[in-house]
Amino acid sequence: MSTGQSNPLKPLIFGMLVMGFVAVATLAIRGAISLREQEAERQERNRLEREATQQRWRDEQAQRQAAEARRRSEAEAARLKREREAQAAAEEARRPIDVSAGLEQTRRRAAEGDPHAQHLLGFMYYVGLDSIVRMREGKTVVMNPPALQALTGQDLGSRPIGPLPAFKRDLPMAMSSLERAARQGHRGAQLLLGMANLSSTHGDPGKAYLWLLTSEGPPILEKELAVPYPQASVIRSMKENVRKKLTPEQAAAAEQQAKAFQPKKEKA
Repeated sequence: MSTGQSNPLKPLIFGMLVMGFVAVATLAIRGAISLREQEAERQERNRLEREATQQRWRDEQAQRQAAEARRRSEAEAARLKREREAQAAAEEARRPIDVSAGLEQTRRRAAEGDPHAQHLLGFMYYVGLDSIVRMREGKTVVMNPPALQALTGQDLGSRPIGPLPAFKRDLPMAMSSLERAARQGHRGAQLLLGMANLSSTHGDPGKAYLWLLTSEGPPILEKELAVPYPQASVIRSMKENVRKKLTPEQAAAAEQQAKAFQPKKEKA
């Protein structure tokens, strides 16, 4: 074979080399494109994450600002409420206690059947308002704070007391109001009713003995007003003295009625 003859495989080999080069170049180009796309995607993800982080920060900041605004608003509202309450308390402390209004309210409650109000009203008629509170040398003097506080329904403290109503001692009125409370089981009213029957010209010794005996029973009503009552020895002496004014039959009848006493609530 002559050395100068051309190799029939040379074009094929060259073509294969060219095709291989093209394939490698194509893969390289595709790889470069893929890397650029991946880098672009990574940058986009980073951008989105940064934006999301910034948005969360802005949302949290807005929430903190809103919470702080609410806290300040609530604190200001609480401060204004305290100021209003303090002002109202100061005005209340300066406002005179209205004894007349308390008296009218006690009369109304007594008329409606409240035994505590009936007892208080009866007590006031029994001793007179000037034995509870009076004016002395231009100043109001309170002799019986519990009774005055029960009458006005207000804590006296150091508050001034307004003009006092004209209210004098009246035993018939006292006995009428006390009897209504006594029949409902008010022990203090029963005791005062017995004493009123002893001290009044219209009194009845039999009723005095009956109610003095009845008042010795156990408490029936809760939270009775603790007005000044005579000592037990004085009450015992009252019973002994009034019993001497009765016949044995009258005394026995009163004792039997006291023993059989049953309270009866007034109808509303």
